[in-house]
Amino acid sequence: MPRHPAPVVWLENVKAGCVSLDVPVGEHPQTTTLGELLEDTEAPTVEQIVERRALGAALAPILDRLAPRQALIMRLRYGLDGRGQRTHSQIADRVGLTRQWVRSLERDSLARLREDPDLGLLAG
Repeated sequence: MPRHPAPVVWLENVKAGCVSLDVPVGEHPQTTTLGELLEDTEAPTVEQIVERRALGAALAPILDRLAPRQALIMRLRYGLDGRGQRTHSQIADRVGLTRQWVRSLERDSLARLREDPDLGLLAG
């Protein structure tokens, strides 16, 4: 019997325990696969997607009160563009500024929005 290195033996054991997500399950194997029954815990729910889009639409006229670059930073930072929240570093790379400058613009934007008398609901 040939000797296999430990990683090869380990991989063979792992492979033996794998099951395809396309394997049929249940009494009617033509209708359901294992992959259809597993929940993706990382993906947002439909409710979260709809809520995020509604929030983005509601905040659009508010962000329009800011300078275009500040509005873009706020959209990216809080995921109002529908693509998820970004870090200061990610935003800095996209707009060509330093992280500190992005953080400062975000802070200034929030302060400006809080001070706007028409936007009393944002105070806090």
